Amino acid sequence: TPTPTPAPSNITLFLFFDENENGLYDGRDTVISDMVITLKDAQNITRGVAPTDREGLVVFYNLEPGDYMLWAMTRPLGYYPTTSYPVAVHIQQGLNVEARLGFASSQAYNHLPLQLRASQP
Repeated sequence: TPTPTPAPSNITLFLFFDENENGLYDGRDTVISDMVITLKDAQNITRGVAPTDREGLVVFYNLEPGDYMLWAMTRPLGYYPTTSYPVAVHIQQGLNVEARLGFASSQAYNHLPLQLRASQP
């Protein structure tokens, strides 16, 4: 009898601006489009690079079982992750995994006091 072809595994990542900084997509949160995501395997080898679509999604298809990390390569300036980062994913044969990555504005970063000091030439 022939050996059955293993079913492929996929990872779907959803990115969003986490307005209330609770790590969940809810309320006034909005999606992040056009953010470049890199997928690396357990040996730190890049297995894919793709931007999120207008719905905040990026999908990496036909992956072998194992451990993967998802990195946001074009993180918005002044924002920090509100969910686990980088996103660690373990996939098994034939299973599709969904993960989320939220970012919030760093209030401390955006409101740092500016001190000016006059100097003599």
